[in-house]
Amino acid sequence: MDSPSRFSNLSGIIPPLVTPLLPDGRIDTNSTENLIRHVLSGGVSAVFANGTTGEGPSLGRERRNILLQTVVQAVGGRVPVLAGIGTSSLEDTICQAVLAAETGAAAAVCPPPTYYPLNPAETAVWFKTVADRSPIPVFLYKIPGPCGAGLTAETAASLAAHPNIAGIKDSSGSLVNLAQLCRIREQNDSFLVFSGPDEGLFQALASGADGGVCSGANVNPGLFTAMYRLAKSDKNREALRLMDEILSFSARLYTRTDSSVRVTAGIKAELKRMGILRHASLSAPFAEILEDSPSGTRAV
Repeated sequence: MDSPSRFSNLSGIIPPLVTPLLPDGRIDTNSTENLIRHVLSGGVSAVFANGTTGEGPSLGRERRNILLQTVVQAVGGRVPVLAGIGTSSLEDTICQAVLAAETGAAAAVCPPPTYYPLNPAETAVWFKTVADRSPIPVFLYKIPGPCGAGLTAETAASLAAHPNIAGIKDSSGSLVNLAQLCRIREQNDSFLVFSGPDEGLFQALASGADGGVCSGANVNPGLFTAMYRLAKSDKNREALRLMDEILSFSARLYTRTDSSVRVTAGIKAELKRMGILRHASLSAPFAEILEDSPSGTRAV
């Protein structure tokens, strides 16, 4: 079992990769390799496969495995690869962690189960069991919409000292919750805190987060990494200028459809327009955005 201490220096921008798909639903390995080259050229610190932006819950085991294998091979050890895991079954979730380790992922990112919302005590048991049996470090994943509210800051604090828990990805969108997590971080320097929503990146960094898992970094990784460096250098005026660009960019990119996967759909449509993806296909039953209107983003 790897120690989470190997992640103690991990910080910066981590794109939750979209999953390039062919029109028949198969993984587009060539476009995946293009995407990896693109995000690495923008200076990201790690990549995250099979997450929410990557349609992980909709892909099924075979496509998740092919995607993760392709990502690990394309990255070639240059940055850590994080793998999304998690189902409503504890045993299946642990099996996913084992398979992710065998494929070469450096860590697993695990939410609470869907369908049966857990209370905080049950949530703590869930994560402790996964972390006890995972061969790679585990990041907690707070995403209240599909997974309930059981992963409270107090629950995270009770898990922070676990030897195989590396930190948390907070997609709650709550600055209060994020600030509480950052206070836990201050007491335990091996417990990393990454924020989820692109729009809250500056506030998250100001609160003490280690970085952001930013969907928009699929499209313009340089914009996000530049903003991160400025914020961490206390160049707040310049950082806020880039944050304004991120807000404008996000508003254009993520409002092109009313689908529940509008973030992924917008990113795929833009990556197709840029020539990085061959197709903007989504996993069934979701429909891709067909128009080729640009998002208006500029490279940084």
